[in-house]
Amino acid sequence: MTPRRGLTISDIIHTASNIADDQGLKQLSIGALAEKLKIKPPSLYNHVRGLDELHDLLAVYGCQKLLEKLEESILAVSKEEAVKQFSYAYVTFAKEHPGLYEATSRAAEEENVELKQAQEQIVLVILRVLEAFDLENDHAIHVIRMLRSMLHGFVTLEQGQGFGLPYDLDQTLEVMIRTFLKGLTLTTDD
Repeated sequence: MTPRRGLTISDIIHTASNIADDQGLKQLSIGALAEKLKIKPPSLYNHVRGLDELHDLLAVYGCQKLLEKLEESILAVSKEEAVKQFSYAYVTFAKEHPGLYEATSRAAEEENVELKQAQEQIVLVILRVLEAFDLENDHAIHVIRMLRSMLHGFVTLEQGQGFGLPYDLDQTLEVMIRTFLKGLTLTTDD
């Protein structure tokens, strides 16, 4: 069987991304994707080996899109402002693309070099943002993990409606970033 004429892997990933964002990543299936593409499910196997490969491709695509937003956010800013803009861009991306964001969190299998590299590019952007703070190598890794955990935790709680108290979430995010920056300057003084 040959792939349907005109259907590209880009079409498939873009449509999968829309399903994940609109309905949730868990709702993405070969059947749902085929229906949206107006093809029979077996036809998708001419393009992807299955749902795992589709999730991997979506994860790479999501990382690339997130990377674009993060790099854009830190243009012409540095130090504290870069951390703020990076953080806002990260959270905004997750809000605008909840399914795609969830896909980016997929752990890369050892043999999935493309996904590992895409995820590493995001870490390198964070490292670039934090370079201005002159962190030692090991300490920089801890701070990168801290920032990622903080932002991912915020996004996950917000998406799961885990913030039940009637306080403005944008203000919470602002306080969180300011507190992180204060702690960061304390750690650079050590």
